[in-house]
Amino acid sequence: MVAERAGVSVATVSRSLHNDPAVVAETRDRVLRVCDELGYVPSPAGRRLKQGSKAVVGLSLGVQDHAVSRYVSLMHQALTSQLAASGWSVQLIRADEFKARLDVGGLILIGVLKRDPRLAMLRGSDIPTISIGHETGGFCLAPDDAEGGRLAARHLIDSGRKRLAVLHSHDIEGSVAQRVRSFIDQAKMQGLDPLRFDSEVATSPTLQGYRTMARALAAGASFDGLFCETDELAVGAVAAIEDAGRRTPQDIAVIGFDDLPEFADRLTTIRQDIPRLAEAAIDLLAEARRGENPRAVLLPVELKIRETA
Repeated sequence: MVAERAGVSVATVSRSLHNDPAVVAETRDRVLRVCDELGYVPSPAGRRLKQGSKAVVGLSLGVQDHAVSRYVSLMHQALTSQLAASGWSVQLIRADEFKARLDVGGLILIGVLKRDPRLAMLRGSDIPTISIGHETGGFCLAPDDAEGGRLAARHLIDSGRKRLAVLHSHDIEGSVAQRVRSFIDQAKMQGLDPLRFDSEVATSPTLQGYRTMARALAAGASFDGLFCETDELAVGAVAAIEDAGRRTPQDIAVIGFDDLPEFADRLTTIRQDIPRLAEAAIDLLAEARRGENPRAVLLPVELKIRETA
């Protein structure tokens, strides 16, 4: 494999082949030299002709999230772009199409939960597989969700908020569970006991956030700092707060999680680097295909301070 022979990541090979100026000349020359030595065909069409299904990576989205989650949509786009740039053909696998025997050379699972049926179906499979999520075993990667929750709590407390709350989805597990749990734990270390708002079922996360927050405020809930498990919930919550005549952040500070681009002008949030996560996923898949030992990868997150907190 080119990346292994050249001593670089799969993503660096892709960037070298596309003359990315971020790649130093020495590295690009080494990659191109190895490509020549191996007779590497960089175009997706060429690889498909040479390797057939082995040049196809299956991409499986979360069963519940893919229809409405903007985050999952962006992750899908980033992975598809990275795979195509690396010379792979991408096959999107719907939930009703998922089975243990898939004609692909690798598999990436998005939105993985502890009791995810896809993991059970793949048990014993020889398909190189990585998952995006926590505690799934095997090759997996995720943003440092626990650190994100701690960052949110510290920022609210450091800015003088004394009555904290957290807004989360109804079925809390996986990545969002780590965010919420670490936020609450950090607050309790400072002597605070956050309120918990379980979001109502709705057609979109933003509407869930709006309805849940409108209900809480109408019932007289008292809090001055709110952490939402996703940006989409946070945007709905901010709208409900302001429709109720409250000010953000003067009356209630709000922090989201993800740093979705459409909300980047105003929302204070915990940023995870989606393109970097996709790049790391491709590198991890390459390790799985080489038969290396499985490992878990955590990518850093950061607090982005804007108008809402």
